[in-house]
Amino acid sequence: MFLGVDGCKGGWFSTIFNNNSWQVNLYKNLDSLWAKNKKAKLILIDMPVFLLNCGVRRCDKLARKLLDKKRKSSIFNAPSKKAMEASNYKEASLLNFRYTGKKLSKQTWNLIPKIREIDKVIKKYPGIIGIVKESHPELCFKSFSGRIKYSKKNVLGKEERLEILTNIDPDSKNIFDYSIKNFKRQDVLYDDILDSIILSITAKFGYGKLSRIPETPQYNELCQKAETVYFSKKALI
Repeated sequence: MFLGVDGCKGGWFSTIFNNNSWQVNLYKNLDSLWAKNKKAKLILIDMPVFLLNCGVRRCDKLARKLLDKKRKSSIFNAPSKKAMEASNYKEASLLNFRYTGKKLSKQTWNLIPKIREIDKVIKKYPGIIGIVKESHPELCFKSFSGRIKYSKKNVLGKEERLEILTNIDPDSKNIFDYSIKNFKRQDVLYDDILDSIILSITAKFGYGKLSRIPETPQYNELCQKAETVYFSKKALI
């Protein structure tokens, strides 16, 4: 069983490949997702998993270098663990600057509740470490296609990514169409669906042979690896 998970307005959207079948689900929280998918071999999630107290994670900087110039902004610097303790955006940004030299973007601040949820679940279920890994959909799309031209927020970007997915696995179009029909846009946007599908495909095809950045992991004070995994076509050679 392989999962691709993307945070969305309604919680966590997942695409699941199990043997030769697939299904999609929307979970309100990660507790319920993990409870239903404990037998998964690999779960790839589009959200920072392990944070640092100080400094910028190398995996964020290296991931941007692998993307084309116009797509680099899709990967942001994860907040420091100190910024996660803040109760408002201004305080979080100041703390982040103090410990990393970088202010916090509003986009990152809006994701902090999701990142806190991941941290809480990992502490609650230690067995999840090694099964849940951080990945970036844009990096995965480029790995399979060679280049991403358009933003996933517009029609051209949607069509571009859907074509990439369909070329990898024809079922992707059915998964996308089913998800669009059965989940409300107020809960799940079309780019959430696309990201979830590419992450699940990456988990399925890349299991046991994923590339990781940095090659030498960066560890936090709890000896957790701050890294990102993605599929490399070299794995097919």
